[in-house]
Amino acid sequence: MLAMPCKPALLMLTVAIAAGCDRSPATAPVDAAIAAEAGAADAATAAAARTDASGPLGAAPAPEVTYDTFTGKVSGDAATLVVERRGETLRLAYVQGDGLPTVLVGKVTGAARLHAEARARGVAAATALDGAIDDDGHFSGSLSDPMSKTKTAITLARGADASLTPDAFETSYAGTLGKATRVRLKWKRDKHLLTGVYRYARSKEDLTLSGTVIAATGAFVLTEKNPRGAVTGRWRGVLIGPGAAMGSWSNAEGTRSLPITLERSTEYPEIAALPGGVRVIPQEAHAERGPSCTLDVTRPTFDGLASKAAQASLEAEFIKQSGGAARLSEGECDGSKEYGPFTFERSYAVTGARPGFVGLELSEWSYSGGAHGNHGASCVVVDTTRGAVVSLGKELPAASRTKLAALVNASLRAQNKVEKLTEAGFFEDEIAISEAPSLCLVTGKPGPALEVVFSPYEVGPWAMGTVRANVDAATARTLFAPGSTGAEVFR
Repeated sequence: MLAMPCKPALLMLTVAIAAGCDRSPATAPVDAAIAAEAGAADAATAAAARTDASGPLGAAPAPEVTYDTFTGKVSGDAATLVVERRGETLRLAYVQGDGLPTVLVGKVTGAARLHAEARARGVAAATALDGAIDDDGHFSGSLSDPMSKTKTAITLARGADASLTPDAFETSYAGTLGKATRVRLKWKRDKHLLTGVYRYARSKEDLTLSGTVIAATGAFVLTEKNPRGAVTGRWRGVLIGPGAAMGSWSNAEGTRSLPITLERSTEYPEIAALPGGVRVIPQEAHAERGPSCTLDVTRPTFDGLASKAAQASLEAEFIKQSGGAARLSEGECDGSKEYGPFTFERSYAVTGARPGFVGLELSEWSYSGGAHGNHGASCVVVDTTRGAVVSLGKELPAASRTKLAALVNASLRAQNKVEKLTEAGFFEDEIAISEAPSLCLVTGKPGPALEVVFSPYEVGPWAMGTVRANVDAATARTLFAPGSTGAEVFR
């Protein structure tokens, strides 16, 4: 997960709320205002989206959750406060500037007084938001942050600022459903329409979402379906700019409801469908290891292999390689309380496939203070017949490393249109190949190839990023000893 800029007063925390059921004159729920806030087209499409197996909107039971949105300026930045209420229980999402949302849980006291808190792991004091909604629809209060020891005055007016949420975007999110169920989601907004897919961290199939979003408020209503087309749930909530959302999931019968919190994330981990019915499916683990210190691990799992023993062997190997449960080395969270948020991510990408083999690039990203994060990548080839994970770099004979170095240097000079690599910012004019280089199987146009991958700082400065050079399959085959995995992959 990329580290996002975050103001000191914005503490990123996801919390769950207790269930309740109530409506209050102190709030203006989305449902009551949906037709008034939207234009004719908005109202028509929203009404259509709310007509489903449970009947039209007017015939459905009153929802147990209400939403209210307030916007304005705080310390010169655009700010949004979304209030979700279930009876006297509150869940608030506050966003200022381009930061991530602060999510707090609390209670309504009196007719319109709000108090909510968020407590980070390892922090004794809680971030607190206090305020009240007056008869004119204004929220006035303050946000206290114990980490920065600041107290920010907040005055906002009821109503969403449509300019803060683009009417067309496509992005990915990560978050929680209920108390701690991790979900990943990607959706696309096209004016009034909102469509997408999401998946539970340990699920092996995507669920689809489709419905509408109200332009004036960012309120959305969605129907959830499984791969067989059956309705499995319904979503209601509010977009908080393009980078966050909060809402409520209910089952198809409307008898169970859970809160949803989403924040912008890296790309949605796709399920890769390969020839022969084989699928590579992402499995995720998320953990908070300290104050503002999180770890996300995404590992591959294989489904549909002819050999169940090979499938089980790969499952065990990638659990081992990904660190098993989401763990961090001792001391990696040191300083996150003062200098966070710290983020650590391990993930992968499918780079190619040939009969009996799948190429994977394993990547790591970390941010633990400083000017920028650090990232690196290495490649493996999966032998799906034997259930083995092979590093092609370790199979490369010493004599082949010299030959490969000449090919890589020629490729990089051609890519950068230079005669000497130092002219393009590389550390050396001639790059040597290490004893265990990162070698990837890549497929696509014009055909399969061997890709040599260098992580930042390996052959050039951090700003150069990951450096790649390709060698065609026919040439790559000559680099490996007969009978080796490399020779079989590029045969």
